[in-house]
This record gives sequence, structure tokens and C-alpha cells, in this order.
Amino acid sequence: MEKGRAIIFYFFLIFTLLVSSFSLLVVSDQEANNHKITAVFAFGDSTLDPGNNDGLTTLMHADHLPYGRDFQGGIATGRFTNGKLVTDMILCLCRFRIGQHDCRYKFCYQNNHNITAVFAFGDSTLDPGNNDRLTTSMRSDHPPYGRDFQGGIATGRFTNGKLVTDMIVSSLGIKDSVPAYLDPKITNHDLLTGVSFASAGSGLDDMTANIGSVMHMSTQLADFQKCLTQIQATVGNATAADIIQNAIFTVGASTNNMLFNYYDIPTRRAEYSLSGYQDFLLRNLETFVKVLNELLSLTSEISNVLLQIAALW
Repeated sequence: MEKGRAIIFYFFLIFTLLVSSFSLLVVSDQEANNHKITAVFAFGDSTLDPGNNDGLTTLMHADHLPYGRDFQGGIATGRFTNGKLVTDMILCLCRFRIGQHDCRYKFCYQNNHNITAVFAFGDSTLDPGNNDRLTTSMRSDHPPYGRDFQGGIATGRFTNGKLVTDMIVSSLGIKDSVPAYLDPKITNHDLLTGVSFASAGSGLDDMTANIGSVMHMSTQLADFQKCLTQIQATVGNATAADIIQNAIFTVGASTNNMLFNYYDIPTRRAEYSLSGYQDFLLRNLETFVKVLNELLSLTSEISNVLLQIAALW
């Protein structure tokens, strides 16, 4: 991987249930070339629909721009995202062919990558337990959450097993999972390979975080700034810069905004049209990325951008 920063934006549903069979797709360094996985089958909603709805008489279509603008060929394939779905990326990690195209994401090639860490921001799709340290009802520190995680423990992840970020770091051989930054058990050494600042129930609209009494996206950035200081104090500025420059940054947000502030509680619907509110969220996302780049104090060029907008319908 060329030096640079990779930012992955995931926009999924608040309660993403990644079944335990997905964890079988995370292959070790030795198994990457000779795994026995033959296929991946997907069921569910827009987070995994690559275009089935295009054949139905429904308003739930993604056969138009801006969907697909970052997919190969810039074509709206029916995916509710500008790029690839999680299942596409899993195929990539397992080195299958994706449709008519080979995987082209450099970080998928486990034997050649220079990736040092994975840092995550956003909502429940990437929160491994930060909300367990908050006074909020948005918590998953009880069964059935975690029943397929190591030890069958509810870690605060809104899933029965691993999050997508856990699968990424595991498949890349960085570590087994991405811990929560607010977990009192993490060490400075844990920070060197990445942590998550995500807070379940949060989003790109601060009104959403207020509803659930969870962390705003700006608070997550403030925590990341503290994390940077800790990393610099641990390994020095030069090594810290190398870690950050070769890290992946993931952001998962916006579904809560649409569900809570536009559909369930029509506060924003009274202020914006659907497309107007989508534009509002995207502007907030753009601001978030700019502030993140300022904190990194590195080049503004971002490599390997995988922008997933799976819930802005």
C-alpha cells in the first residue's frame, strides 16, 4: 500500500446483526491463498442488496445517481451505496472475483500491506463498547449480544459476534479485534494498532446523539486527538506519524439520522425535503473529514477511499 490514509465510510442500519458464519470468512495469513470458502450468500435489506429491488415494483430503488458513483465504471448497480457493500469487501478479503472484476483495493492483499492500525468513528455499526461507559439506554452489554464472540461475552457490540472492523484487523493480521477507546482495560500499546471512538445511537446530525444521550461526532474527534497525544508520548512523534499515515480510518454513521430525525421523529422533515436532509448530512460528513485531516496534520490527499452510503434513501 502506498503511504496515505484510507478512510472507509460505512452507513448501515443501527442494529447490524453479523451472523457468526461471517467470522468464518476472516482468514489467517497462512490460509489466505488456500481457504476452502467457495461462495458467499446474502439475505436481508439494503445493507446487502446489490440490486434485487431493481427488478421489483417499488420506490426502494438505487438505480440512479449518486448511488454507484464510486463503483467500478461509475454505474448505479442497485446498491444503496456509492461503492461496494460489505459482502463485496468480504469477497475481496477472501480474494474472490467480484462480479466481472478482480478486487482492486490494495489493503485487501494481506501479504503486501503496510497498514499499521484501524481507527473507527460513528454509531453502533462500529461501536465495540464505548456506550457501556455512558449513561444511556443505547447499550448492548447483555445477552443475546456477544453470544458468538470469544467467551460468549456481551462486549458492548451491537452484534452477536464481531464488527466489520474486527474482521478487517483480524484478516490483515494486525490483531483480533478493535477495542473501545473508553474501555478502561486498554493500554497505550492497544492504541498503536487502532481503537474505536464510535458511539451507538450517534450520527452526522447532533440532534440524533442528543436523543440517545450518546457521544457526538465532534466528541469522538476530541477523543481521537487525545489518543494521538498518547501515541506520540508512547512511541515518539516520528513513529506516531508513520502509524497514522499508514492507518485506515472508518466512519459509520447516518442511518440513525434518517430513522430517528426524519422518519420516526419528524423534526428534520419539517425543515428539509428528503434530498435536502441528505445534503445536510453529507455536508456534515465533509466537515468531519476536513477536521480529521487537520488533526492528523498530514497531506489532505486520501488514498483508497471506500465511501459507503447505504441508508440515505
